[in-house]
Amino acid sequence: MSRGFFVVTTMDTGGKRVNLLLVNEAFDSAAPMGAFQLTCTADDKEFLTLRAQPPSVRKAGRRLYEALAQNKFIEMLFLATEQPAPDESYPLFVRLDTPDAEALPWEALCTPGPSHFRALDPNVRWPITRVAVPPRRPEPLVRVIGKELRLAVVLGAAGVSGVNEWTSISNAIATFPSPVELLILVSEPAARTAIQETQAQWQASGSLHHIEVEYIEDSTLVPRLRAHLPNLVHFFCHGFADVTPLLELETLTDRRARRDRGSISIGSAHLDALCRRKSLWAIVLNCCQGARAAPQLYSMARELVIAGTPTVVAMRESVEVIDANVFTQEFYAKLLPQLAQQFRKRSLGTTPEAFDEMIWVRAVHYARQALVHMNPDTCAAWTYPVVYVHRDKLTLEARDLHPLTPDERLRITSELDLLRTLRATLEFNLGSTEVKQQRTGLDDQITALEQQIAV
Repeated sequence: MSRGFFVVTTMDTGGKRVNLLLVNEAFDSAAPMGAFQLTCTADDKEFLTLRAQPPSVRKAGRRLYEALAQNKFIEMLFLATEQPAPDESYPLFVRLDTPDAEALPWEALCTPGPSHFRALDPNVRWPITRVAVPPRRPEPLVRVIGKELRLAVVLGAAGVSGVNEWTSISNAIATFPSPVELLILVSEPAARTAIQETQAQWQASGSLHHIEVEYIEDSTLVPRLRAHLPNLVHFFCHGFADVTPLLELETLTDRRARRDRGSISIGSAHLDALCRRKSLWAIVLNCCQGARAAPQLYSMARELVIAGTPTVVAMRESVEVIDANVFTQEFYAKLLPQLAQQFRKRSLGTTPEAFDEMIWVRAVHYARQALVHMNPDTCAAWTYPVVYVHRDKLTLEARDLHPLTPDERLRITSELDLLRTLRATLEFNLGSTEVKQQRTGLDDQITALEQQIAV
């Protein structure tokens, strides 16, 4: 694999926004020094046609390519990778350092030649991935892998049935070779019934998969997710980015009252503690505008990666419910067989190694192809799925979890959250001997509680 890595930022020059691009890696060629100006911004009229009816996807993708190809070195790079060998790939990673750079339609990139739309190449030779860089020095991004895959699913889209979304997920899980521990939070009685029926079928067939299903409650939603110690968290809900990026979820009360809007709003700050969980590998926001940057603000997807999530998959724009279900079906059908290999390695006692970030990229790439239900020139839905990865490489470390009830995990993780908050207030207080003793005492309590959860 030979990858490209672009860094894009925005500067204000005399009241005018200017996007600048630096080539960090050049598909195994020597990268040029210095940045050059992109002759496009997120509000270019060609990019706005992506929201027209019908959208002009090719026009937007060609506009982005033309802005890049004005730099002759980048034009040469694209031309050189236009005809790769059958087993070669040229993934493009783009680090987006400003909201305007983030709002450019990178997934629609359309180059000359037979491939045209790079993000639709059938052989996954040119996938496009976004990179988020936290404001700290690089350090290992170590997360744990147990004997079971731990998945949390939130089905809370107001006025929309979650049954098909659950079916898309459960069909992929059914054949997963390792046990799967699922926490499903729902707002709809029909979805709860469908999930319980699936659990009964799995039990009757001798499956090792296990489900906990509960109704969504505002006061316990995020604590329940954290206490599950999930590897993956999947949100199926509405979202908005007009003022500030938010997820919107409904409760059972909202559903019964037939309200148009959910009563729970969640911003990235509400999920900070979840993002830092040592169990967490990825968050999927299968909702409206989860990867769309609000005016002068970054998208929620990028913010969740900055907070510590290794990977976030989200949508740039509003998607039809049927497209959201198709995306979920194809994404997990391609993702879970790749994750199964990670559990196979663990069972063999293989030394932990860097987790291949292309696992997420490939799953999204195939899901994009499934969303092309008409001419890709006039169907923008396939450009909406976005992959954000953390700058630091993910490494998995084998850990076994002690058998605990959901309430026991919730109690322990809540205590840990409190103790870690107290410990953080003393982190930079050199203080007296008494303060040092307090830090040591809190560290001992935190270690003891952590040992109650994992071996």
